Amino acid sequence: MTALKLNAAYESKDITFKKAFTIVFLPFAIAFILSCLFRTMNAVLVPTLLQLTKASPSELWLLNATYFLAYALFQIPLGTLLDNYGAKKVQSCLGSAIDTRDT
Repeated sequence: MTALKLNAAYESKDITFKKAFTIVFLPFAIAFILSCLFRTMNAVLVPTLLQLTKASPSELWLLNATYFLAYALFQIPLGTLLDNYGAKKVQSCLGSAIDTRDT
């Protein structure tokens, strides 16, 4: 949808502020919260992880470093995919890949 069509739809009150807020802000807010959770989860669980897994602190550091490295390396291909194919197609393909991985 072009900006002109979105502007016309907003002016005709088809899209309310509450609906736009729900569509735009909430997914980003949830993604940010999950990202923060994933980054801090291991730091909070270090004593328990050390006790349960008998791992050394350097091995737990490697776990965190692997997560950050995978996250950082996937940003460039994901941006390219989003630009070329659009969010709906990329999201459905990634969701399908994750779903089939579990079976």
